[in-house]
Amino acid sequence: MSATQETRSHFVYLLRPKRPATVKDLTPEEEAVLDEHRVYLRSLAQAGCLVLAGRCPEEGLGLVVLEAPSAEAARSLAEEDPAVLSGVMTAEVHSFLLTAVPCRTGTVVRRGGSRRGAVGRGEDR
Repeated sequence: MSATQETRSHFVYLLRPKRPATVKDLTPEEEAVLDEHRVYLRSLAQAGCLVLAGRCPEEGLGLVVLEAPSAEAARSLAEEDPAVLSGVMTAEVHSFLLTAVPCRTGTVVRRGGSRRGAVGRGEDR
């Protein structure tokens, strides 16, 4: 690896609503913040940091998998999320070992980029 290449790892940040009723009863302000949150996630995708994001609709729990150079960088990205900045959600950041990413077609893209019919291992990158 050259001096200019950056080692990146995966992290997950879990988003939890501060107000339990948020899941079923969004205020207009919370709705606006969640719109900003979705824009933020798109910006992370465009920057090449976002691996995947989604939510558990019943609990309101959100999950964001990031690629970042350090835990501190991942924590900073989570803290800059409008849902967290506004206080609508709390974020909890953890290291994450990504082992495979399935494609929508049902095949799996190994971390090195080759397509295989079986799940790739994390060391393939």
